Amino acid sequence: MTPTPTPRSWSPEDISDLFELDEQHERDGMETVLAYVAELAGRGVSVAEVEREIDAESGLMIAAEIHVSGDRVVRAHFPAVPLAWLRDRAGFAEEWREWCRYEIGEMFVQGEGYLYWTEAVDAGVHAM
Repeated sequence: MTPTPTPRSWSPEDISDLFELDEQHERDGMETVLAYVAELAGRGVSVAEVEREIDAESGLMIAAEIHVSGDRVVRAHFPAVPLAWLRDRAGFAEEWREWCRYEIGEMFVQGEGYLYWTEAVDAGVHAM
C-alpha cells in the first residue's frame, strides 16, 4: 500500500521566481496562487509543484498549473486583483464593476468559470 503524501506548506519563496514582483498585479497573482494552493492543502490535496502558464494568460489574468498527487494537474486562472476581492466579491462590488468593464471577472478551474472563491476551491479539490 502506497502511503498518501502529506500536504506541504507553500511560501512566497517557493514560487516568487514565477512572478515579476515589481508589478502590483503580479504580487496580487502570487498571493492568490499561494492562497489557492493553501486552500487545496487544507482540504487534503497534496500539491507537488506549481508552475505558471504564461502562454495561457490573457489580459490581467494569472494562470497556474498545480501538479497534485497521482500525476494530475489542476489548471487555474485568476483575475490579477487583490485576494480580498476574490474572497469577498460582494464586499468589493464597486471595484468589481469597474474591473469588469475592461477585464474578465471570473476565476477558471479546469476551463469552467466561477465567480466565488469557495466554488473555485471546490472545483480544484474535485478535479481529482
